[in-house]
Amino acid sequence: EQSVCKAMADEVLCYYYNGKIVGMVTVVVKDNVGSIGLVAVDSSCRGLGIGSALLESVDSYLFGKGVYVVEVATQLDNTKACSWYEKNGYVVDSMTDIYHWWRK
Repeated sequence: EQSVCKAMADEVLCYYYNGKIVGMVTVVVKDNVGSIGLVAVDSSCRGLGIGSALLESVDSYLFGKGVYVVEVATQLDNTKACSWYEKNGYVVDSMTDIYHWWRK
């Protein structure tokens, strides 16, 4: 909801199939760099290239804004996401360890 209201994203790009949204990606532009936030594809539509089409839409959207760098953060343990981004032409630029601490 916050992405759609543009509180957390500049744009939400959607993929429609038979009049229904079956995929979406959120995009933010800051300092002339595009960042992908959330990517989701309906579980019944996975494996059809919808996610890859959404990434192409991100490229077109950013190119139209004169932005030529796009980044995305994901967890190294999420091997499916990492290999999917690599399959779509993304390369690892950097790795960062992030630790979460909770107070009991």
